[in-house]
Amino acid sequence: MSDALASAGVIVAGVLILRYELYIADLTITVVIGDFVIWQGVTLLPRTVRLLMGAVPDESEFDRIVSDLRDAEGVADVHHVQVWSISEHYRALEAHVVPAESSLQAFEDVKARARGMLETQHAIAHATFEACLAADCDPVMVPGHQVEKNQCQDHDHDH
Repeated sequence: MSDALASAGVIVAGVLILRYELYIADLTITVVIGDFVIWQGVTLLPRTVRLLMGAVPDESEFDRIVSDLRDAEGVADVHHVQVWSISEHYRALEAHVVPAESSLQAFEDVKARARGMLETQHAIAHATFEACLAADCDPVMVPGHQVEKNQCQDHDHDH
């Protein structure tokens, strides 16, 4: 779109120069196009930096994501939540989920519902969930988002 507008501006300036010898039109359109390119670059810079740095959503959005996951049917708790941008419009999530039921089928149902909720409410297109027992919680891994539904004990374990 911006290339088309710049091309149209150059054509208009060319016509003004050829027909009316308004050489100032060349300078004017050059300044306008230059200003537009600089404005676009400056407005895109914050999003570009966030994308390149793999930035997470802002704190309030992260809190809503964690809260919505904890409130999902069949979820006893959520911890070790990580959200990052893969591209400008594609975000991913990884989380440890303590299922309310210990059946594999119940956990698969929980994952399907959670993925649907994340995509529709938070624009998270890819989510990976790891099931873990409440006794395996380590709230230190997600500072400020300690376990609310179940109080877990600190211990050493690998994931």
